Amino acid sequence: MQDQAGPEFGAGKELPRLADAVVAVAGDLDLTSVLQTIVEAARSMTGARYGALGVLAATGGLEEFVHTGLPREVVDTLGHLPRGEGILGLLMRETQTLRLTDLREHPASSGFPEGHPPMAAFLGTPVRVRGQVFGNIYLTDKSGGEDGFSEIDEELLEAFAAVAGVAIENARLYALAQQREQLLSAVREVTLDLLGGTPTDEVLADVARRARQLVGADLATIAVPHGEGHLELLVADGLASEELRGAVFPREPSISGGVTRSGTPEMLADVTADPRAAQPIVNLATFGPALFVPLTVRGSAFGTLLVSRRRETPLFTDDDYRLVEAFATQASVAFEYGQAREELQRLQVVGERERIARNLHDNVIGRLFGLGMNVEGLATSLDKRERADVAHRLSGVVDELDETIREIRTAIFALSTPQGAGLAEQLASAVADAERMLGFAPSLRLHGPVSSKIPDEIQPHVLAVLREALTNAARHAKGTRVDVSLHVADEVLLRIDDDGVGPPTGQSAGHGLRNITQRARQFGGMAALDQAPQGGTRVTWKVPLDAS
Repeated sequence: MQDQAGPEFGAGKELPRLADAVVAVAGDLDLTSVLQTIVEAARSMTGARYGALGVLAATGGLEEFVHTGLPREVVDTLGHLPRGEGILGLLMRETQTLRLTDLREHPASSGFPEGHPPMAAFLGTPVRVRGQVFGNIYLTDKSGGEDGFSEIDEELLEAFAAVAGVAIENARLYALAQQREQLLSAVREVTLDLLGGTPTDEVLADVARRARQLVGADLATIAVPHGEGHLELLVADGLASEELRGAVFPREPSISGGVTRSGTPEMLADVTADPRAAQPIVNLATFGPALFVPLTVRGSAFGTLLVSRRRETPLFTDDDYRLVEAFATQASVAFEYGQAREELQRLQVVGERERIARNLHDNVIGRLFGLGMNVEGLATSLDKRERADVAHRLSGVVDELDETIREIRTAIFALSTPQGAGLAEQLASAVADAERMLGFAPSLRLHGPVSSKIPDEIQPHVLAVLREALTNAARHAKGTRVDVSLHVADEVLLRIDDDGVGPPTGQSAGHGLRNITQRARQFGGMAALDQAPQGGTRVTWKVPLDAS
């Protein structure tokens, strides 16, 4: 008995339809256009009223659903796209051609949502790319066919599905090549920004923008640590960026916090459905698919890059995931290089500051100090009864030289102190610097929370008093030991003891003691110059913290 399908197919009545469909999909390399063309060509080839192509997601379900035939108002009424249940889910699981006269009578049918047009005849077949199922073509309601789709329609669709797989693969390869070109361009732009000295915040904003464009996302953000246990959306680009930029949220529980802590990327089908509700975009209920990728420097994550799309839009693919991860990795390398360059520049600046400080100390200070000693010696050798006026004027010159030396020492200390150093480190640096004046190393003892409890406005005065006292000990004490102690509790108590000749008697306070006293009084404190317990001189400087 002769097969009816054979003669019709072989007679060439259906081959032109297949050829037209093949030609339609062969001339395009844009993946979105290719998918839409495949659906339209399959529908036209078989005479189906409705057609669709469901792209499978790596995590299960449907990643994308391309359809044709349904009026726009019906699509708007239905809302969300199919999730791959019922007959669609059956075809996804069994991955073989399925032809039904009336899909509503099949046991796997789950019915239609309200507003969905009635459908009966069904024909579906998988589309394979490199041997793996990429998705499925779905056709319903054969025009002019009371018995639904024929065996010839089935054979045509299977043959066309093979061609469609090749077209999809070509489009994906082309898209991947374009994405890689965009990736290289994005990395190059970020690297040039960093090398050109562009501020970090601006570079991060460019990283977010580039990442969003690479995968066609609607939003990109970068979250960085903010205080204890919180993160801040330092950068936001795209949809709702103005609303999200600067948002602060708890590190735990949040998706960004988990990614920053673990250093492991995450890909979500629906970010708003995730129980880690601390993420700011969850509250907007606007976004669905999301990718979270850590940004790392020297092996540690310093932030999390998020790219997200609106709800009911295609999920991110494995290719998207790999692309964003590769970009984040390259951007992190560029950041690490930029930080190393900034550190080198900082060290160069520090080296230059130290060179200037050494020059001031070794040359200018030495010459001024020597000049002051000579003038002071000349003043003491004068006959005070006959040349009292000259002696007084010379004494004033010595005082001015002392004040100049103090000001230059202040500049030296500012130049030689590392930027960002705490008070304890600055005190230690001042004591170490005094060794060159004294000829021996003073001792330093610190008690209490020195750097954290002393207010910022008092700290410079503590340093200035210490430097003044050490300078006076070098010039006048003629001792062999200097002990410095700083106690911090309800008050700041600074003591400088030496074992020298002791405090002067019968003389008015000089510039040094007057300066020390004034620095204490402006904060409700006091200063004194007394004899030390072991002999020599004790300088005491106290400021109450509750009065600061």
